[in-house]
Amino acid sequence: MFSMNSFPRRVLLRTIALVVLLWQCCRLTDCQIRSALGHYQLVPASFGNSTAASEGVSDDFGSTVASAALLEEGKDGNYKSSAANDRPTDLGIQTVLEPKHGDDSPPLLCQKPLEDRYSHLRSFASKKPRFFFALDLYQAAGILPQLTASILETVKFLGPEYCYLSIVEGNSTDGTSDLLQALHADAKTLGLTYSLVRSDLDPKNESNDRIEVLAQLRNLALAPLLQDPSDFDSEETTIVFLNDISPCANDILELIHQRRVQGADMACPMDYSDDGLFYDIWIARSMTGDIFFNIPPSGLWKYAKNLLWDDPERKRRLEAHTPFQVFACWNGMAAIGAKAFTQKGIRFRRNREGECYMGEPTLLAKDFWKEGLGKILVVPSVWVAYSHRASVKVKLEKGHVEENLRDGGKEKGMQEMVEWDERPPSLIKCPMPSYSDPQWVPPYEGYVDIMILASERT
Repeated sequence: MFSMNSFPRRVLLRTIALVVLLWQCCRLTDCQIRSALGHYQLVPASFGNSTAASEGVSDDFGSTVASAALLEEGKDGNYKSSAANDRPTDLGIQTVLEPKHGDDSPPLLCQKPLEDRYSHLRSFASKKPRFFFALDLYQAAGILPQLTASILETVKFLGPEYCYLSIVEGNSTDGTSDLLQALHADAKTLGLTYSLVRSDLDPKNESNDRIEVLAQLRNLALAPLLQDPSDFDSEETTIVFLNDISPCANDILELIHQRRVQGADMACPMDYSDDGLFYDIWIARSMTGDIFFNIPPSGLWKYAKNLLWDDPERKRRLEAHTPFQVFACWNGMAAIGAKAFTQKGIRFRRNREGECYMGEPTLLAKDFWKEGLGKILVVPSVWVAYSHRASVKVKLEKGHVEENLRDGGKEKGMQEMVEWDERPPSLIKCPMPSYSDPQWVPPYEGYVDIMILASERT
């Protein structure tokens, strides 16, 4: 006969806890999204009346967005993005929605922030915010666990009171909006100022100019800074603009670090496609004025792995994970000096009449050079990608920041500090009408006053 006294108390407590957990799991559709720093909670797969949930919206891998996930902090202080079917031990920052990837991809293991390297970023006299995180997101539920976790880990390290998070969301149908609304709880717990705006601007609408709309969305994400610049540290504020990537906190911190120690106007990582190639080929331009790999008249990308083929010195720095100057970059993320916007009046824009049709980050770089802000660099110790699977792959192939710093240029007799060229390339490749039939245009094409001066000199 069963006796309560004979039943071990510890087993009884575990049994009760299991029953409670199962009961909670059965109530997933009724759960509220309540995330608090240092705890995890289950996120409902259905998001109430969400169209995405009822229709089973899929991510880029064709997998249904309908599982919970959490950020797991290990005993060594490191953290990883963990799928719902993982069994976490130590509970971490927050739980947000993540799709099942349909394969055996390992978690993206991220090291805790490098205290000795980045502690100087917290040394400042002003009490005003000086790190402005800006994002434009659409249909991003699949990467939000790693993206938001790494941003929050970075904010914790830098000091929440010195950070501002501004996100523009584009009426997603996969639960992105719900998740970003839930982020308010984490931000409040941290003491982080957080602005979330929804926008109907649609760069995929064929009646709109895509670049013009993308530029408007980027400027909208910067609105809190542009409207009230006096609320921020006017001399030292860094804008950290992130695309829908899956980074680690040290990826973000290394860009901020390099911008500061190099005195750079903009610092970018390298980005990686699901096919294992450099991704931002349309935006980035080297100091030869060319795109990062050669595309022959055939249009085939057979040389895509031979990066910076026409710039041997900077190619050597790329392979040594050592920063190098470029004419333009973005590559999924950028740390930018805010003074270009708050004091110089620069904004994201589309091309002017008679100007090559380029992406808004390339045009931003053109405007930077015009204003004497040509200290633009790529930090090849940082590699990012746009999905969990690709992010795991690129870290395995190209290395984490910590590994690349350890094995980088110092061992090859290479100085980390960049020797800046004050003048831009004489010509910039314009991949229009196509990569296989491009034009070469002056770097200041479209600036009437500068073009007139140039013609008078010649």
